[in-house]
Amino acid sequence: MVRHYLNREPAEEIDRLMEQYVEAVWVEERTISAMAAAIAKAFGGKK
Repeated sequence: MVRHYLNREPAEEIDRLMEQYVEAVWVEERTISAMAAAIAKAFGGKK
Protein backbone atom coordinates (compact mmCIF):
# COMPACT_ATOMS: atom_id res chain seq x y z
CA MET A 1 0.00 0.00 0.00
CA VAL A 2 2.76 2.42 0.87
CA ARG A 3 4.47 1.87 -2.47
CA HIS A 4 1.20 2.19 -4.39
CA TYR A 5 -0.34 5.24 -2.74
CA LEU A 6 2.70 7.13 -1.47
CA ASN A 7 5.15 6.20 -4.25
CA ARG A 8 7.98 5.41 -1.85
CA GLU A 9 9.55 2.46 -0.16
CA PRO A 10 8.08 1.41 3.20
CA ALA A 11 10.14 2.39 6.22
CA GLU A 12 12.06 -0.26 8.11
CA GLU A 13 11.25 1.15 11.55
CA ILE A 14 7.86 -0.05 12.78
CA ASP A 15 6.75 3.37 14.09
CA ARG A 16 7.44 5.10 10.79
CA LEU A 17 5.94 2.20 8.84
CA MET A 18 2.71 2.53 10.83
CA GLU A 19 2.60 6.26 10.07
CA GLN A 20 3.06 5.52 6.37
CA TYR A 21 0.36 2.84 6.51
CA VAL A 22 -2.14 5.23 8.13
CA GLU A 23 -1.34 7.84 5.49
CA ALA A 24 -1.77 5.28 2.69
CA VAL A 25 -5.15 4.17 4.08
CA TRP A 26 -6.26 7.82 4.20
CA VAL A 27 -5.22 8.33 0.57
CA GLU A 28 -7.03 5.14 -0.44
CA GLU A 29 -10.24 6.23 1.29
CA ARG A 30 -10.09 9.66 -0.37
CA THR A 31 -9.51 8.04 -3.76
CA ILE A 32 -12.47 5.71 -3.31
CA SER A 33 -14.69 8.60 -2.22
CA ALA A 34 -13.65 10.74 -5.20
CA MET A 35 -14.24 7.86 -7.61
CA ALA A 36 -17.68 7.16 -6.12
CA ALA A 37 -18.63 10.82 -6.50
CA ALA A 38 -17.42 10.88 -10.10
CA ILE A 39 -19.37 7.73 -10.96
CA ALA A 40 -22.52 9.05 -9.29
CA LYS A 41 -22.17 12.33 -11.18
CA ALA A 42 -21.65 10.48 -14.47
CA PHE A 43 -24.90 8.59 -13.93
CA GLY A 44 -26.80 11.67 -12.83
CA GLY A 45 -26.93 10.88 -9.15
CA LYS A 46 -25.63 12.81 -6.20
CA LYS A 47 -22.92 11.73 -3.81
